[in-house]
Amino acid sequence: MKSLFFSIFIASVVFLLVLFLYPEQTLTQADIDRLNQKKQDLIQKTHTLYGFNYNVPLYIEETDKRVWGAMLYSGGMPQKIVINKGYYLENPDYVVNFVLPHEWAHVVARLIYKTSIRSHGEEWLAICKSLSEIRCDVRVQDEFVAEEKIRSSLRELLGGE
Repeated sequence: MKSLFFSIFIASVVFLLVLFLYPEQTLTQADIDRLNQKKQDLIQKTHTLYGFNYNVPLYIEETDKRVWGAMLYSGGMPQKIVINKGYYLENPDYVVNFVLPHEWAHVVARLIYKTSIRSHGEEWLAICKSLSEIRCDVRVQDEFVAEEKIRSSLRELLGGE
């Protein structure tokens, strides 16, 4: 019962912080630059770890609310990464640090293994872990997202680190 109360309390705090901190749902140039910089970092890390350069366009769009991000491919080759704009605006740190490396790992896995592996199989997980400095999850972890939102919101309220 305490766990349920605590979860509801945390969700309420996060909801209020999001309403307070993100009143307008627009991406700034700084948001776009941050995502593009992370993508460039992942391209460089891919080159260092796997020896190849590959670039796919990154789109930030209104998407299905259940999807944080997706790597789309055609003819077996990665074509683009789509990031959910709404989720980015709710929690940019989580998207930059976890969702984008997750999707980039799909790009690298597709280039190395083509279609011979499961989308979230062992090979993909090893690639994802090699690209992510913090952690790599197959699915979004709601508790972790809530913690990241609170940390991010507190940093913003306190004016920095």
